[in-house]
Amino acid sequence: MADHQTVKDLQARLNRLTFAIHGDDSAGTGLPLSTQNHGSHPAGQIKDLQRQLQSLASRSGAVNEVLQLQAKYPEVLSPPTSNVTLPPAALAALVVSHARLYENLSAQLNTLQTLSIPDAAPLTALSALQPRISKASDRQQQQAREFAELRARSAAVVEQWYVGGVLGMGEKWAEWEERLRDVELTVRRMEGAAKRERGLV
Repeated sequence: MADHQTVKDLQARLNRLTFAIHGDDSAGTGLPLSTQNHGSHPAGQIKDLQRQLQSLASRSGAVNEVLQLQAKYPEVLSPPTSNVTLPPAALAALVVSHARLYENLSAQLNTLQTLSIPDAAPLTALSALQPRISKASDRQQQQAREFAELRARSAAVVEQWYVGGVLGMGEKWAEWEERLRDVELTVRRMEGAAKRERGLV
């Protein structure tokens, strides 16, 4: 049964290869590949597959080159095999040397099994509060913008008061003092002139 399944798998792969190269399922005989295996014996079917593969290689240079490479360098297209084997004593020593690692891994797996799943109720409640949190955040940002605007307006008012009030009043006091000095000088000149007139009389 396994041999028949293997032959069927090889037949399916050959069909796919033929379709990929030529766009059809024929291998030069005019009949589909799946109907060319008349014999039920696996050996006869494999010979039929080999004949179809050779027919495909005669029509495709790429397939022919691959077959030649496989015949000349079989290790290239064959899976590597490892001939390295360890005696039972060495294998036992290897397992013993990693025993502590196995114990730690087993303890960690047991710890994971004993961990309880956190209650989803707090997370669910937090998710339900997310719209309110977003709204509060938007409100806070709006208030921050309003406070910044108020600070700017307050600074402008203070600056206007300082320039128009303090500095302006200082300039007015200086002007008034200058006018008072002028008036005082005028009064003194007038008094002096009056004294001189009285003295002449």
